[in-house]
Amino acid sequence: MLDGYRLIDGGKAMADEYLTRNIIPAINSKIVGGKGAIFYLDDGRKVLDFSAQTLNLSLGHNYPELIEAAKTQLDRLAYHSSRFMSDVFINLSEKLVSLTDKHLNKINLKLTDGSDAVESAIKRARVASGKPYIVAFKGSHHGETVETLASSGKHFDGPFLGSSRKYLWLEPDDSCEDELAGWLRSRKDIAGVIVEPVMVNAGVIVHPTGRLRRIRELCSKFGVALIFDEIQTAFGWVGTTFAYERLGVVPDMLALGKALAPGFPLAALALNNQYDVLDYGYDELTYGGHPVSCAVALENLKILAETDFKISKKEGLLARGLNKYGGRGMGLIWGVPGQDIKRAKRIYTDCFDQGLLLRLSGDESTLILKPPLMVTEVQIRQALGIFEKIWLGQS
Repeated sequence: MLDGYRLIDGGKAMADEYLTRNIIPAINSKIVGGKGAIFYLDDGRKVLDFSAQTLNLSLGHNYPELIEAAKTQLDRLAYHSSRFMSDVFINLSEKLVSLTDKHLNKINLKLTDGSDAVESAIKRARVASGKPYIVAFKGSHHGETVETLASSGKHFDGPFLGSSRKYLWLEPDDSCEDELAGWLRSRKDIAGVIVEPVMVNAGVIVHPTGRLRRIRELCSKFGVALIFDEIQTAFGWVGTTFAYERLGVVPDMLALGKALAPGFPLAALALNNQYDVLDYGYDELTYGGHPVSCAVALENLKILAETDFKISKKEGLLARGLNKYGGRGMGLIWGVPGQDIKRAKRIYTDCFDQGLLLRLSGDESTLILKPPLMVTEVQIRQALGIFEKIWLGQS
């Protein structure tokens, strides 16, 4: 056992032998395949994937057009350095700029995951302003690098030596606007405010539109960058391409990842020209903007534009099924908060045993459901049936 999770057979011994302890497997079977919202285990079971694996497979497992796009690009060009451009790199950059608000008129695509995109935004806010501090929310999650771990609200007191530690943290409640206003009036060292429109790892906390609008007003008034971390919300999860569109608040920088190229490493930062302040060599990674990932992302955006995934109707199904247990969410991103940690882990484990994979929040007290966009209404009802059975059985 490891903190309440079952390991695969021999997992602990294997980890002691050669795996670092932070990657000890938590599931007692191996994935051998998948299709759509279902994946298959080596013991023959089929599992409904309401975690989208790492909250990223927006089109589910092995979406045929994405796989074909990757294969076609591999035959053409498998890699190029940042000293060169390629058609897919340029085409995707242009497409992303066309999709975002007119004020987000520049794009950095030489990134591999959400941590890179958020760190890019932090660097740019600091360089543009000449100020060190970034305001974030307690409970937030912005990445796994030293700097983004330090910025994340669940790690703000973590032992991450080497990070700038130049962060301030707000509670995600109705007092945050006044507290932010006070800081911006009294301090002259704040470069930016970073917000997840939906704080998934914090237990699916959805910021009210009014709060986000007030934060936007404050950032504009005091000349502070507003950064939206939409690594977990962009590309269809909430029914619009970006969550900021549904909420009606435009940031100065927009961090993108996960569902940009579902299942392939790619991230991006869309930004206002004011933050185009870094020179060559300061903000690009070796495998950032990988042509295969770019080809997948272009196909993904085409699919999103041409397909009605009926997110509003599916959102309604999830709302009706989860609200009675205190559920909250937006689009296909839902959480059922307020659980005793041991009980939440039991529900998580028992649901998996019944063929439903969920996620747990960072503090492990909230059960998170985030199925892929192409999940069917039948599969949603099936998942809700399993969840309700386990929930009532654990009461």
